[in-house]
Amino acid sequence: MIDAAQRDLDDSDASLLDTAVRLARQAIPDCVAYCVVDMPTTTMISIATAQGHPASLDQLPDATTYLFRGEDLRTVESVLQGSRRDRSDNRRDFGEIVVLSEDFLHLFMRAPTRPDTAVVAVCRSSVNLGLALAKARSSLHGVEDAI
Repeated sequence: MIDAAQRDLDDSDASLLDTAVRLARQAIPDCVAYCVVDMPTTTMISIATAQGHPASLDQLPDATTYLFRGEDLRTVESVLQGSRRDRSDNRRDFGEIVVLSEDFLHLFMRAPTRPDTAVVAVCRSSVNLGLALAKARSSLHGVEDAI
């Protein structure tokens, strides 16, 4: 049974992550949604959306997990690894994946110190890609520390 002090601590941890996610979304230009995904469970553990943007992003955890753990990416990684160097460890090459569509830019980023955790920033397609990527990278550390 969880006592009141433990429940307050859990709520405090959740609010730290939610605050970090909200601040990250606000730091990235034209960002309409920012979420944290636990890939082993394909669960979205925190999300912040812009006012007026639908929070119907239910497919993001599955898409994120597939992008980083799917067989297609492993194939690409092995082809590129073979042409560059021999790597004996199981470290993954791709930490960031950018997907552009007509309406949105999706930045999928693996947390550097938590390889089973990824964040996704969804921006309007009119965003400056370089600026969005730089801001997303710099905000990732604060989110990662709050997990």
